[in-house]
Formats: sequence, C-alpha cells, structure tokens
Amino acid sequence: MRGLTAGAVLALITLVAACSGAGTAAPPPTSTFSTSSTGSPSPTTQQATPPAEVNCGASAEAKAVIAERTEAGLVECAEAMAVMTEYHRLAPEEDEAVTIQGWTCAADSGDEGTGIVVCEKDGKSFHTGQ
Repeated sequence: MRGLTAGAVLALITLVAACSGAGTAAPPPTSTFSTSSTGSPSPTTQQATPPAEVNCGASAEAKAVIAERTEAGLVECAEAMAVMTEYHRLAPEEDEAVTIQGWTCAADSGDEGTGIVVCEKDGKSFHTGQ
C-alpha cells in the first residue's frame, strides 16, 4: 500500500509539472518499491518518460500553442508564445513563410489547409492547435 501511495503522489507531481510547461528539464527520477526475495521492500529508481508535447496555453490569436519534444529538446513556452504573437502581428500571406527570432514559421493554409501555424528552429518545433 505504501508504494502505491508514494507512486500516486509522484505521478500527480509529474503531471502538474508537465502541464505547467514551466521548464524543459527532464522530470526527476521516481522511486518505486519492489519486494526482494526476503519479502522486505527495496527501493528502485526509474526515469519517468517526459511528455511528447506541452500545451503552452492559448494566445490572443491561437486556441493553443503546443511545444513538441524533439531530439533537439523542447522550446520554452514563453519563447513560443512570443514568436506566435509576433507571427500574428505580421499577418503574413497564406503561403508565406516568415522568420521571427530565428524561427521559420508558416501556416498550413489554402482550400484544404488546417490553418495550423508551425514554427521550427535548430531542430525544435512548436505549432498552434486547432
């Protein structure tokens, strides 16, 4: 029972941290307990899997700005929101890609387009939600 309670608390802490989008560092290792052959619990450490995407929240122009975790890392939400705000201030043409603070941004527009704006820089990426 004790391991279950500690695990539930650690899962909740990890979930709250992931939803806040406060940073890009990997979550701390979580401790679990396994039972040894003697029947007494022994602690083991496992690395929690970071989320593939972090919802940075809504901006005045987009329902959601979502940072994607790539091999290059995860963009900070504050930077993603600032770039997205500037993108909408510039109001580029439908098929026009623009560069903002080193980020290349373009919308999936046109007759069949989703309207989602995608921005990429140095292997990192973020996009708007629908």
